[in-house]
Amino acid sequence: MALLSGCGSKIPDLSPEHMEKITDYSAALLYKYDSSTPSRLLPEGSVVTLTYVDPNSDGAVAAEVVPDTEKTPEIEVNSEPENSSEDVTVTDAVTGEVTSTPAHSEGFTDFLAGTGLSVMYSGNYEVADSYPEGEAANPYFTVDASSGNKLLVLHFTITNTSGSEMSVSLGSLNLRYRVSINGGKNKFVMTTLLDNDILSYSGTLAADESVDIVAIAEITQEEASNIQTIDFTIRGDEFSTSMSLQ
Repeated sequence: MALLSGCGSKIPDLSPEHMEKITDYSAALLYKYDSSTPSRLLPEGSVVTLTYVDPNSDGAVAAEVVPDTEKTPEIEVNSEPENSSEDVTVTDAVTGEVTSTPAHSEGFTDFLAGTGLSVMYSGNYEVADSYPEGEAANPYFTVDASSGNKLLVLHFTITNTSGSEMSVSLGSLNLRYRVSINGGKNKFVMTTLLDNDILSYSGTLAADESVDIVAIAEITQEEASNIQTIDFTIRGDEFSTSMSLQ
């Protein structure tokens, strides 16, 4: 472990909530880069199925290849398909029967059923170099876009619909979010230390009280200059849904 100090003149006073956010964020980074973390690569000696098309045949031919144990290729296993909001089709290898499981399309409704919470897109988004800006900016809790990129800040409203005061912890829902601009490649929503981050918001809401929460993704300058459509994908443990925000 190494302790690195910046050039600030003093260490800021942090609330217990901010300390908890920093602890969770640091733990996630340590786990991500821990050499003991299980790899997503196929184990040595695994059978790899390759599909190719023979120009002299009528269709594709599948062949099984056993890698050389001394030169096992590194093959990335994609656990989350790019088009996660589309229907999932499964083909039975024996019968050839194709079945389809439709994705949910009710926004946050499926994920929040029975929680007493409602989350709705506010219809408002921002494109900025950093967030928050102006008087709301805090030098210790501000998100900056990397060089050549912009931040897309999507605003949502979370409401306590339970009829009584309740404690809210969005992090416990284990939801993941992606954003697609103009039908392009999905981008992960960033994990931040902001108090109103959609991934980690925690607080107490009175009955019928609403607060603003944000989902932030980094997009290119080109995408930022011409936003036609915004698709927002929500993934849970059992299903996913895609919302067209614009």
